Amino acid sequence: MNEALVQADNMNENSKENELSVDRFIETALNKDLDIEKLKQLIMLKREVDKDMAKKAFDEAMSKFQSKCPIIKKTREVKNKDGKVLYKTAPMESIMMQNVSETDRRTVKELITDCGFSYMIETKSEETGLLVTCVITHKDGHSKLSEIKLPLITQTSMMSDAQQMVGTRTMGMRIAFSDAFGIMTIDEDMESVSTVLQDKYGEIVSHYKYHNYVDSIEVQIETAKAYKQFLATIPSAESADELTEILKSGKFNEAKTWEVFQGQNINTVKDFLSKLRAGLQAQQTNTGKQGSTNLDKPKQSIS
Repeated sequence: MNEALVQADNMNENSKENELSVDRFIETALNKDLDIEKLKQLIMLKREVDKDMAKKAFDEAMSKFQSKCPIIKKTREVKNKDGKVLYKTAPMESIMMQNVSETDRRTVKELITDCGFSYMIETKSEETGLLVTCVITHKDGHSKLSEIKLPLITQTSMMSDAQQMVGTRTMGMRIAFSDAFGIMTIDEDMESVSTVLQDKYGEIVSHYKYHNYVDSIEVQIETAKAYKQFLATIPSAESADELTEILKSGKFNEAKTWEVFQGQNINTVKDFLSKLRAGLQAQQTNTGKQGSTNLDKPKQSIS
């Protein structure tokens, strides 16, 4: 076998670093008048190297995309004729326009482009339903196909035949697209608690001298929706600062007062502080008389 062909064949195991070397061997073979059969083998080898390179580039880009792509929130409600929510879904436009993260404001659509991908979705009507195909292509040439067959969605009394077909097509496009890119979705109500929310909680309770009671509630919260409600309900940092000033000026059982303060919510804390201020005023007016207040400790609700 010709020496150039042998050396080129040995390079196939290290395709990336040798892509240009294959081109050089082909050029050398042409200059040395290599016979046509051996030249064909070199060209076939180059095609294999190019194919391997493109597949590797695709896999690396997809890994990058999936490491950055957020879990998509299902925000669109699908209701029956009585207005009852049957389920939630994430339409294509919501998937495309969701930001990557709090700090990375690129949309998923922009992330797809930045990772070197393009895609095409095709639909084909079949006797039993619809065939939907999503083809992802990387800029280096490798492609991946995701295909799904769907029966027509259940036709409600409010749907025409055309609406039934459009609904099936929309669902199929979303599923095929998400499957091809490995995109995950989750109900907005079940979104996990983020570090951003936890940091916000930490900032609020940094103004509390005692926060064991609210801590015992915080650790039990599992969803972002409940966590946001919790943050919107507990006494604010400003209220905590006001309590600190009152305690500095009067004679109160500090630990007990903070405990009761933590049991307040956004609707009761103002009245709580007003009673404390009244007690403080009574202390200042009647020297030596311990100010007292009748304080209830409502349960903190996170539902």
